[in-house]
Amino acid sequence: MKPLKRFGLTLVGFALALAICDFVVGTALQYGYTHSSNDSHVKLRYIFDSVHQDVLIFGSSRALRHFNPAIMECELNRSVYNCGFSGQGLMFSYILISDVLITKKPQLIIVEVSPRLILDFVSDQRLKIFNPYYGHDTLIRQVLNDADRYEWLKQLSFTYPYNSTFASMALKSKGLNVDGYLPLNGIMDEAEERNTIGVESFNDQSCRRMVKHMQLIRDICREHNIALIFVTAPIYNGDKVQKKLIDRINLFCRANRVPYFDFSDNKNFKERKLFRDNMHLNRQGADLFSRNFAVQIKGYIQR
Repeated sequence: MKPLKRFGLTLVGFALALAICDFVVGTALQYGYTHSSNDSHVKLRYIFDSVHQDVLIFGSSRALRHFNPAIMECELNRSVYNCGFSGQGLMFSYILISDVLITKKPQLIIVEVSPRLILDFVSDQRLKIFNPYYGHDTLIRQVLNDADRYEWLKQLSFTYPYNSTFASMALKSKGLNVDGYLPLNGIMDEAEERNTIGVESFNDQSCRRMVKHMQLIRDICREHNIALIFVTAPIYNGDKVQKKLIDRINLFCRANRVPYFDFSDNKNFKERKLFRDNMHLNRQGADLFSRNFAVQIKGYIQR
């Protein structure tokens, strides 16, 4: 056999073995992901496949940690689910909302808009969490393709969609409630009291990005005739950045006639015992906030 032909056959054999290995490993990872008890995996699967509640709450960890559906249900007389995810931005919320509204029609969507979230320039990089759902719908595919021009090629691999989830598959639940809520325990220490958002972080680019994502959320809710509320949960120690960002949020909501509730500097949430850190309420504070907020939004629930 000629050397060139032998090399070609060897190359084909290697490629075939690699493809088989990719398929076997990828299939095993897919099984592991769909059966994982990791909080993020379980919650994302539930939102995509089964969420049906009347009121849905979206946002970052400040949504995840601050809105107790059990308390809100008592006040609103409606079922509530907390769709918040730690570290995720408004684009993440928009993708989830868009997917939910394909088949579901909640009575109210609530989105927590956090000043810290607005200044987080790497949150879009965390959208890789949607890799296992690349073929789920066109929006997820478009967003991932826009972030990486070779994404479509990488997704040809059976292993690739799950390679960033492998380590987390073995992680056990941290206490996520069946309603999506994950409370924080403990009280903020005295050193944390002096922390602020950071005035040096503010710039107009971040605000334009925030407004763009808020506009997308407003448009998709209006298209499906779904009531929408934006809210900023309590912050223990604010600063000039907070005020500037809250002003931008207020301006957008007034211009677009979207209800906005600003608890960022609410006098009822200024005790250290209610906070776990500067940006997050603890369990006691979240329960108080959930009840207070639910009372104020009763009139926005569709009858």
